[in-house]
Amino acid sequence: MRLAFSMSAVFRKAVRTPLACLCAALSLTALSACDSVPAAEIGPRPAMFKLSDADSEIYLFGTVHILPRELVWRTAKFDAAFAKARTIYFETPGGPDSEARAMVLTQRLGVNPPGVTLDAYLDEAERKRLRKVAIKAGLQAENLQSMRPWLAAIMLSLNAMVIHGQDPNSGVEKILEAEAARSGKTLAYFETIDEQLGLFAKLSDASQKAVLLASLDDVEQGDALTQKLDRAWAQGDLKTLDKYVNSDLRKLDMNVYRAILADRNANWARQIDTLMKADQRGATIFIAVGAGHLAGTDSVPALLASMGYKIERAQ
Repeated sequence: MRLAFSMSAVFRKAVRTPLACLCAALSLTALSACDSVPAAEIGPRPAMFKLSDADSEIYLFGTVHILPRELVWRTAKFDAAFAKARTIYFETPGGPDSEARAMVLTQRLGVNPPGVTLDAYLDEAERKRLRKVAIKAGLQAENLQSMRPWLAAIMLSLNAMVIHGQDPNSGVEKILEAEAARSGKTLAYFETIDEQLGLFAKLSDASQKAVLLASLDDVEQGDALTQKLDRAWAQGDLKTLDKYVNSDLRKLDMNVYRAILADRNANWARQIDTLMKADQRGATIFIAVGAGHLAGTDSVPALLASMGYKIERAQ
C-alpha cells in the first residue's frame, strides 16, 4: 500500500479501469506502535493540519486511496472543516473523462514495445518468484508480460489488496469528490492525469524493477500488515507513516522517492503559498492528498513551515 498514501488520481479509477491504477503495496515490517491501543478505544483521527492568515484558512487532510469499507474515519472536526470550505483541492481529477484519459495513457505508457516482455527485466530466480506471487494475488504472470514493470507492480498490489477486502470505492478522495460536487463546492487539482501517470513512465528501468520487486515483497507478506497501516492512518500516526511509507521509499530507490513524494510536495507547497498570498476574502480551502505527503521532513506541512507559515495540527 505504499502508494495508496501518496498517489490518487489513476488509483481512484481502478474500479472501472484496472489498467489505469497507480497503486503499489507498502513494504512493511511489524507496526508495533499501531497495536499499543485498540483503535476502537480512541476513535478515528486521521491527520489534519490548518494554516491561516488575515483573510483565509487552508486545511490539509491526509487520505488513503483504498480502504476497507467498514473502516470508520470521519470525525466532527473533519466534517466541520470540509463543510466550511468553498473550494476542495485533490491531487488530480476523478470522473469518467479522467478515467478515459487515464486508460489511454496507461495503455500507451505502461505497455512494453513489441518483442519485449516483463520477464526480460528479471533474472531466472525473479521470474519464478513473479509466477508464485502472481497466483497469490489472483493473477497469472503470463497476463502481465505485456506490461512495463511499474504497471505490473501496480496490478499485483491492487489485486492482492482487493482480494483481502480493500475497496477502491471506499477511498477517501472518491467519497469526498462526489460529496463536494453534490454540494456545489468548487473542485480544484494540483496535477493533471498526464503529469501523474508520467511519474512512473519516466522512471528508469532499474527504478521500475525496484518498484516491482517491492510489490512482490508486499504481496508475499499478506494482509495483516496492510490492516496495521490502515490503523496507523486512522489514528493520525504520522511518525509511523513516515517510517514505513516515506522511509521505505527512500530505501527502495531515491529516484522513486523524489518522483512520487519529495518533488511533488515541493510543487504543491508552492501552489499553496500562492493560494495563501491571494485575496481569498475570508475563504476556506480544504486540501485532500495522500497521507504520505503530510509526514516527514520533506512533507507539505514541513515545507510550508520553512516558508514562514504557522502550521497547527487541527486533528
